[in-house]
Parts: sequence; structure tokens; C-alpha cells
Amino acid sequence: MPNHTASLLVSTHLTPLVDALARRSGLSRKVFWGNAAHYLEWIVRQLSGKKPRLQSTCPADGCHSLCRGE
Repeated sequence: MPNHTASLLVSTHLTPLVDALARRSGLSRKVFWGNAAHYLEWIVRQLSGKKPRLQSTCPADGCHSLCRGE
């Protein structure tokens, strides 16, 4: 992902989302940035054709059911 595109994604989408989630939940912004980084790593690996480090097919697998929207 070119730097400009990544910067635009973070500044216009992820930063406002992380800020809103942190305000609403009371959790640290670091929690949400860590989750975002995990998902982005998974997406990049999928797009590059490299296998993920874990056997999981999705970053949310193994997470509490709330994380998967159940």
C-alpha cells in the first residue's frame, strides 16, 4: 500500500473510528490501534498470497463472540 494511501486510510477512517470507540467504551485507544494493526497485517498477508502465521482464517477467530458480532 503506497504511503499516501495508507496515510489517507488512517487519517480519514481509522483515527476517527478508534477515537469514537475509545470514547464510547472507555478502553484505551491502544487497544483499538492494536486490533486495527492486526487486521491490516492479515489483509496485507492475504493480498500478498503469504500464509498467516496462525492457522486462523480471520483475525477474529478465537476471539470472544462479541468480537465476531455474534
